[in-house]
Amino acid sequence: MNELYTILARNLKMYRTQRQLTQEQLAEASSISKNYLAEIETERKYPSPEVFWQLAEALHIEPFQLLVNRSQYQSPGELSRFEEIRSALVHDVNTVVQEHLAQLAAINDKKPE
Repeated sequence: MNELYTILARNLKMYRTQRQLTQEQLAEASSISKNYLAEIETERKYPSPEVFWQLAEALHIEPFQLLVNRSQYQSPGELSRFEEIRSALVHDVNTVVQEHLAQLAAINDKKPE
């Protein structure tokens, strides 16, 4: 489990610095304290699922992106390809969900009251 926390801490800091956010700014956007964020980034504390989700939302990323071990990719091209596949999957899932919601709405519209 420690490797997972190491990956989380490394990715959290990477995304925060890429977005040019201070710990204070990200903590505020995530509704947590700056000290708690610092402890997560240094692996002294681990976020609850709710805080994990809040951090991902504040960084404008999918939560799973905080858990991807980027060091396993041999080149930036591989990582770029991973991001392309992820984007395509997210798009496809959203499309399918929207289609099903539209079908459900049509079924509900046809039901007699």
